[in-house]
Amino acid sequence: MKKCIVILYAFILASCGVPLGEGDLPENRELPEYPEIIWYTPGSRPVDFDLGMENINRYIEDKLRVRLDMRMLPWQEMNEKSLQIVNSGEAFDIMFIDSVNYNTFVTLGAFYDITDVVRSVAADLWEVIPDLVWSGVKIGGRIYSVPTYKDIALAQFLVFDKELADKSGIDVSALETWEDLDTALTKIKSVNGDGFYPVVLSRNDTFSGVLNGFDSFGSGLPVISVRTDDPYRRVICILEDETFVNRLEMLRKWYLNGIINPDANMIFENTVPRRFFSAVGWPGAEAIWQRNEGVEAYVSKRIFGPVLSSETIQGSLNAISSNSTKKRESLKLLEQINLDPVLRDMFAYGVEGVHFEYVGDGVVRRLNNNWNVPVFSQATFFTMSATDEGPANQWELLREQNNMAEASVMLGFSMDISELSTELSACRAIWDKYKIDFLTGASDLDTEISQCLDELRAAGMDILISEAQKQINIFTANGGFGS
Repeated sequence: MKKCIVILYAFILASCGVPLGEGDLPENRELPEYPEIIWYTPGSRPVDFDLGMENINRYIEDKLRVRLDMRMLPWQEMNEKSLQIVNSGEAFDIMFIDSVNYNTFVTLGAFYDITDVVRSVAADLWEVIPDLVWSGVKIGGRIYSVPTYKDIALAQFLVFDKELADKSGIDVSALETWEDLDTALTKIKSVNGDGFYPVVLSRNDTFSGVLNGFDSFGSGLPVISVRTDDPYRRVICILEDETFVNRLEMLRKWYLNGIINPDANMIFENTVPRRFFSAVGWPGAEAIWQRNEGVEAYVSKRIFGPVLSSETIQGSLNAISSNSTKKRESLKLLEQINLDPVLRDMFAYGVEGVHFEYVGDGVVRRLNNNWNVPVFSQATFFTMSATDEGPANQWELLREQNNMAEASVMLGFSMDISELSTELSACRAIWDKYKIDFLTGASDLDTEISQCLDELRAAGMDILISEAQKQINIFTANGGFGS
């Protein structure tokens, strides 16, 4: 695989004067010697941000004759800030986006349609990313972003500090259901005492996995969904679905029994390493979690999936602004970082010799945590070196997980929300008001589910459900889901 990437990269470097495709990507413009590309991305600035960026810029100046102004938005502000940037017309060239706002921003006209030009201006990028992944980011049959080709199918893992699991007598490999997890967490609580909370949550880190098995088809409103295994593709409100409500009831039980920390719905960040958590991942991801949490060893068990949907593919995208004056340069930069192993490692790991070193073919060792960035938001994993903290074949294991995924019945469909902005905005605001308490166990479900439903219906949820069902039925009748 590595040899193929290197050969492909060599081909890119040998290519000069790539012919233009359709669209407004003219070459004959007066630009500075090194035009600067503004890229908004999530996360906190690492300690050595300036050093790492200068290293990246020296490299891309030579390869692409551009510079990069990387602007990082804190996680808790990402969605709000990106919406402000789009609504205000602030200049940018590239923006990280995910399924929460992707459809909305496309509808607002914020992103450049790369459907035709990517094949000519970034033909190698087009070839490297599978057709299925490109299909998963289409809105109205058009492509408005470069998908991050990584763990494109959702697989949910239960992750335990090995020391805690051993002390509490928990066989992590035997866990299969939410009920099994309930038994394990209850035992951990009894062994470790009243002051110990096995599940530590916050407003920015609610319990992951509660929404598994539901597909909200690009609406950005998870409270209306189709079950990923429903052959009839019936649109439902998940607050009226028995499986979903049972999960909320389990969280509520854990909250009341002191398994979840009592301030989970009030604090924004956790300040202690997590001894247990639920996370989307892949085999070998324990190495990343251990480093990020400062835990010596985690053991994990996949409990759901992998399931492939348009939403899982849209978990990490980078889109070019429709107002950018550097569309071509931006697309070429996204191609370079996805295909060039040297540049990919710079983005992921920092400066060689300062933040990391190579210890094998396609394997690096981190030297410190001064370049700690969310690598999932940048580009494909399959060009990036693995770390020596995990298995050297980590990306092969990830490919296997992707290949074994079951497809959601909604794969390939994204709802047309262009005439539904009023109802969607109102319902999203209502869901946002309730979801933190729901997903941390802090809700009194006997009253808050009915209250939330009443408010959603008053805001037009039934209109959204009806319109979504109509669009799905038409898409089905026209062969949109295949045979």
